[in-house]
Amino acid sequence: MPADIQLSAIVTAASGWPFTPSAGRDLDGDGNTDRARANPADPSTEQGRNSQNARATVIADARLSRKFKLGGHTALEAIVEGFNLINRANFTNNNGVFGTGAFPGEPQRDATGRVTYGVYTTSLPGRQLQVAAKLSF
Repeated sequence: MPADIQLSAIVTAASGWPFTPSAGRDLDGDGNTDRARANPADPSTEQGRNSQNARATVIADARLSRKFKLGGHTALEAIVEGFNLINRANFTNNNGVFGTGAFPGEPQRDATGRVTYGVYTTSLPGRQLQVAAKLSF
């Protein structure tokens, strides 16, 4: 780039991670929490392990820098970095408890009637910018 400016970037794109829909309780009395079922009374309709996928993740980071010589071996580097530049909501955790109803039509609901299964609970930070100066001598 002109004027000794350096530009670097990292783009990360990943498919959503798999997760298993859970009933949230022990349906067959064996002491283990069971997977969600298409027919709650029939264990053979249990959903497969990692049968659901979360949303994909896309992150674009970049760094722009320029070094200024100050004499001898001394230099000052000006740096600007940006993280998640496209400001995409990248979720990292969701509620995998479907409930004891028939999968996928009868998910668990909260007290206000909203479906809670699959609701994302945490995400990575939004767009962030960082400015720095590095003195080398």
